[in-house]
Amino acid sequence: MNTHRRLLPCNRSGRQRLPFTNHNMKFVFSFIFLIAAASSVLFPTTGYCSPTETTDSPLDLLFYSRNTPTEFIVVEKKHQKLSLFEHQDQVRLLREFVCATGQNPGTKKISGDSRTPEGIYFITEIYEDKRISVFGSRAFHLNYPNIFDSHAGHLGDGIFIHGTNKKLIPNSTNGCITLDNKDLDELAPYLAVNTIPIIVLDALSEPLVGKSLLLEADTPRFAEILGALSFDLKKIPVRDIQALSFLKQGEKAVASIKYATYERDHIQYREQLRTYLTQSPIGTWRNIYAVQSQEKNPYLLAMRPSKNELVARLAPVPQPAEASLADQPAEPPQPVQPDRSVQVAAAQATEPAATPAVQPAEP
Repeated sequence: MNTHRRLLPCNRSGRQRLPFTNHNMKFVFSFIFLIAAASSVLFPTTGYCSPTETTDSPLDLLFYSRNTPTEFIVVEKKHQKLSLFEHQDQVRLLREFVCATGQNPGTKKISGDSRTPEGIYFITEIYEDKRISVFGSRAFHLNYPNIFDSHAGHLGDGIFIHGTNKKLIPNSTNGCITLDNKDLDELAPYLAVNTIPIIVLDALSEPLVGKSLLLEADTPRFAEILGALSFDLKKIPVRDIQALSFLKQGEKAVASIKYATYERDHIQYREQLRTYLTQSPIGTWRNIYAVQSQEKNPYLLAMRPSKNELVARLAPVPQPAEASLADQPAEPPQPVQPDRSVQVAAAQATEPAATPAVQPAEP
């Protein structure tokens, strides 16, 4: 008979450890489960974001514009719907599209969580190439994470509005907002870089159609928003403000203003200032981030009228004043510098210059 016994390893005290059998494993796991269940009841965790929790807050939207409508987009994840709205005197629904958002509910927090971020975003880049099969016919990159996301510690990138060459399935993306190719082609003319706000939320608390979101220039609210933007009306008068929007969601807001500046009274530059604001408990606004941009090409103006709209002269005024254009010989067109073209602000619309195609990054 074999009298040799297998020696078991010893712990630091010199005692032999008992073998870890299946019976012991079941006992340990049962004990851990009971402790975890008791802890969740006796000591509930605070600040935990459940998979279905969203960051929705009531929307407060205000728009000011000089005789031109303002477009904005609302994406409702709960209804898998993208709505294109227009506001002038009141909100009007231009188009409504079926869309697909992230597989998981709630707002995006980390890379790879397959959630669509919630907030107010703008387009930063446009990709359009027939060879882009992953994004369908075209793709529009959003500025996620914005400054609010960064302050909240939300991570990730690569969030697009894009098309698909496959059948559109609800709640099927890795976080992007996907539309059918033909629907995206119809929406694309409105998707300009750094222009149209895209509001992403779980669902609207009330319908927007028919509501007046008009911001009057002679109201205290208008002055309050300009103050939050640190906008000096002594330098830029109200008549030179072309558009102003104030998009508030809870204690956060994004304010954008478009205005004109002049050089030598006949060259107009169109500029835009976008500011990200947070509201204090007493209601005051704090500027946490601002972005200012200017259109690449100026507008050549004949004059800067003080009482009427900016009117462009398409030809020099004949001399003497009583002479008609028909009596004057035609003048050859002036040469245009190749690197700095000058657009003429006229009543007749001109075709915009085509932007070069940009190759997209890997999704």
